[in-house]
Amino acid sequence: MLAEARAIIESCPDPGVLSQRADEVARKLTPAHARAKPNSELTERELEVLQLLAQGLTKHEAAAMLFLSYSTIHSHTKAIYRKLDGSSRDEVLERARELNLIASG
Repeated sequence: MLAEARAIIESCPDPGVLSQRADEVARKLTPAHARAKPNSELTERELEVLQLLAQGLTKHEAAAMLFLSYSTIHSHTKAIYRKLDGSSRDEVLERARELNLIASG
């Protein structure tokens, strides 16, 4: 529906503030973790989580080490997988090594 609304607004000769408002609504309706594009730069916290995953820690262990909830670590992990275009921990770690985000090992 959002794409349809945007198309209607863009077809108007002078959409005015409607165009800006549509962008604001889209941002509010799209979860932050879904807004990141594949291959975009990892955040500092995502790099910390990636390092812990590379050391073989579970998400529960990483959460405890960083004093974060499991859900937060899970969200960071999903963002890492998306940004590094991987569907498994092994794929993500391999890609991270290729990009020199973590040490080869």
